[in-house]
Amino acid sequence: MSKLRLTMACSDYDLTHAFVDRTVEVEGVDLNTMVIVPHERHQRVLNGEFEVAEWSIAMYLTGKPLGLEYTAIPVFPLRVFRHGYLFVRADSDIRDPRDLAGKRIGVTAYVNSQALWARAILQHEYGVDLSGVTWVSEGDEHPDWRPRVPLSIERYGTGKVVEQALLAGDVDVLMYPKVPNSFDEQPSPVRRLIPDHSAAEKAYFQKTGLFPIMHAILVRNDVLEQAPWVALSLMKAWEAAKRACYRRHRQSIGYSSLAWFESYWKEQQRVLGPDPFPYSFEGNRRTMETLIQYAYEQYLLAEPHPVESYFVPSTISARLPAAVSFYGY
Repeated sequence: MSKLRLTMACSDYDLTHAFVDRTVEVEGVDLNTMVIVPHERHQRVLNGEFEVAEWSIAMYLTGKPLGLEYTAIPVFPLRVFRHGYLFVRADSDIRDPRDLAGKRIGVTAYVNSQALWARAILQHEYGVDLSGVTWVSEGDEHPDWRPRVPLSIERYGTGKVVEQALLAGDVDVLMYPKVPNSFDEQPSPVRRLIPDHSAAEKAYFQKTGLFPIMHAILVRNDVLEQAPWVALSLMKAWEAAKRACYRRHRQSIGYSSLAWFESYWKEQQRVLGPDPFPYSFEGNRRTMETLIQYAYEQYLLAEPHPVESYFVPSTISARLPAAVSFYGY
């Protein structure tokens, strides 16, 4: 029997690389993996171009109730703590996250995963009142999204990035998904708002148990209707890719350019546990329920939809053997 031909769009990093180099296959599927940068990939998913895609969790939570023709499987290959991605000018008098009430904050877009988590951290961990903040965005929002209350969102300008807005003094804070280029200049014109962000992130995890989800894996609905078995085949393949990633980490000497990689990995295990990337519905239920509540509080959603409504039904009860860690593999 011939295999089902599917194209998957994703980034290339350690948890996805087994698909890129084709060392992991999907049962019953002839998978063509395309490495496409996130911004381009996110826009092309809106056009339904790929059968399977790694996509922004904030855009998915917002877009699914608006008719997005994709459904997620409980696989989240990108998770990033966000305390370290708030930047101010080096000469700014803003010294504490609590100083951000009423400020102008630059974002790539209001509906984006980094900003969703960072806003929640400001609100719930630092008590920041976000109601008076002006959001200065460099990109378009989801075409069908309309916040249920008026929000102060300004478009910075076509072709401009909000890092420029920070340097020019047009925004007070940069809430960005990556470290801005200017941060590496000597002397740097910008600084982190939370200098010891690693300590803050560890304390946040120990308090909340939340390791922020950035991306989910989506399957186009027409594929699920044609071949409903694809969802579980993809879950199994993603679990195999994660195991391959962990094996490579275990053999890191000679494979990683980080001199103290093993020490970093052991520290991650100590703080986050042996498998901080669980690929199961129940393993992510609490984080997803919390994120849906945050999305509702920030007006990305008209109502807080049930978490089950975002996932392929057959994957909700799926139980895959969990990958274990560095030495216990």
